[in-house]
Amino acid sequence: MEKHVHPPLGFIPYGLPLDWSGDRWIEFYDGSPGHPVWSVWLAHRDKDSALIVETVEDARHVENMKPEDARADIALAATFAHLNMILPLATDADRERILRPLYEIAEEEAARAGDWPAEEWQLHDQASETVVGRRWEFAGLWTVVLPSHLGRTVILHGLGPGPDERTLTTVTDTSPYGFHLDQPLHYEDLGDQRGVWPLADHVAASTHPDIIQRFGLDPEAT
Repeated sequence: MEKHVHPPLGFIPYGLPLDWSGDRWIEFYDGSPGHPVWSVWLAHRDKDSALIVETVEDARHVENMKPEDARADIALAATFAHLNMILPLATDADRERILRPLYEIAEEEAARAGDWPAEEWQLHDQASETVVGRRWEFAGLWTVVLPSHLGRTVILHGLGPGPDERTLTTVTDTSPYGFHLDQPLHYEDLGDQRGVWPLADHVAASTHPDIIQRFGLDPEAT
């Protein structure tokens, strides 16, 4: 297997239903080069909002990351990703200040994940089931961690109000996202296939007040 090529996905991810209208693309995946990936990020965007649906294959996650507590590790991955996504909401100077404590803040928030507000989502797989996740909002971005379901855990990262219905469905045809379940995953293809995440090219004139408060920044220096 080539260094930057992974075997076919090997599990069925979740995404928004087919009747949702908007752009779709594969944003990212996690896995060692040349080996099966353990999570895939499917992104969605319309004129009002954007949503990344990350599906984690639980057994592969444990095999690769070897966490002491798999659920705690999932929560930490979710908060760390969230904080990295809000970096464009800080000025260049403040971004340098928050990078050092970023992981520590992610750990602090992940430890509170069990106390985040509850939120229901519908999962359509072999049957429809309501699951209760935990939602964290910070700096205009929201993250929801859903419980493990049929060997997979879903993490959501959203901007804006999100879909009208909190419904996710299994994606057996991934071609609208720019890849195929039965074909190898090429890292180099991500740049060609992914759309534009709303904050990708954002240049902050001032730092978001949530970031100033949480990271203890001097508002006069931002």
